[in-house]
Amino acid sequence: MVQSSYRPRQPFFEGSGEAYVSWEESERVQGIQFYSFVVSGDPAKDLVVVPDGTIDLVFHCSAPQPSAYVCGSVKKGTRPPFVQGGRYFGARFYPSAAEAILSCPLDEFTEREVSLVDLRPDTCDLVETICRSAPFPTQIALFQQFPWKNRQGSGAPEIVPYLLGEIHRSHGDLRIHELEEKSGYSARHIDNMFKKHVGIGPKFYSRIVRFQNTLRKIEAGVVEDFSQIAEEAGYYDQAHFINEFRTFCTKTPRQFSWAG
Repeated sequence: MVQSSYRPRQPFFEGSGEAYVSWEESERVQGIQFYSFVVSGDPAKDLVVVPDGTIDLVFHCSAPQPSAYVCGSVKKGTRPPFVQGGRYFGARFYPSAAEAILSCPLDEFTEREVSLVDLRPDTCDLVETICRSAPFPTQIALFQQFPWKNRQGSGAPEIVPYLLGEIHRSHGDLRIHELEEKSGYSARHIDNMFKKHVGIGPKFYSRIVRFQNTLRKIEAGVVEDFSQIAEEAGYYDQAHFINEFRTFCTKTPRQFSWAG
């Protein structure tokens, strides 16, 4: 079962796109969030994908030729190749949810974009239909009705969502030796499992969860002292926190709080 406690944020998607909407039905589709938006402003300046440990299937619905891409986890703040005025529909797979339908080790997609049709030729009609179907609920229904399980992979072993849950509960402040103790597996074996079923190793994934946790606090306006948040989150010091936040977000914590 995919852990449901982790709900990462993509603040630049949600704040810079017109008519941004999202929807999730965890009872029927475990671990998937659907979203839709139109790019407003200059995507080269206003949009940044921040690390969140997820894998997205992104459909470009307003292109002359409908297209869709599997977008793997990013390891730093990244400018997406979106088009100004472009209309997009996406399915965001939470950690360990995507491997079963993509039938590939997920680290093959890390920091890459791969054509969905090239990966799964049987989705050609689906891409065309979703991109030509304007209403968001219709796009979700079409995605859900597609027989993804026809090429279902083995899926993640139960220990992976268990360890993901432990990382989430610690807000990313969990050491590898603690994962070894909790699972009974070696650090190397845990690392290999995470790369295959999540896309990135557990150490880097923990850094992402820690960043996402601080991101939420800043967005909520509950942070007055950044040195305090750095200490509570488990960073070495405030400089470490600021540098990592800037790597993941392209802004310092204070710049991000002002922008919000």
